[in-house]
Amino acid sequence: CWRNRFGEYNCSRCEKCLRTMVHLYVWGVLKDFKTFKNDIDLKLVSRLRLSKSYIRYFTTALDKLVKKNDNTVLVKAIRSCIDKSVNVDLKTKILLGIRKFINELDVKYTKGRLFYLLNRRGLIN
Repeated sequence: CWRNRFGEYNCSRCEKCLRTMVHLYVWGVLKDFKTFKNDIDLKLVSRLRLSKSYIRYFTTALDKLVKKNDNTVLVKAIRSCIDKSVNVDLKTKILLGIRKFINELDVKYTKGRLFYLLNRRGLIN
């Protein structure tokens, strides 16, 4: 996990952790990885907004789940995630750009503490 909050190996909530968890689930080995403390949070998956470079990871997982006819709830969450990431309006693009810029400042100057504080209060995920 790139967030590595409080020394947690994986937060199980960020895009990177969720992406990894989805693929481990697809391959049937998620339960073997005890570093992920939770099941896949479907709400978080469905609300993710992915950059173009990460959409393909979720598309690959989606294809495998559909072929296996497995976990329709997860399929629905991934489809929602992909749809939100592909069909982005101008306002959302601007907000995502601002969020990315703030995140870069947060990482550079506070080592991610601002994100952690806002996340703990439920203001962002």
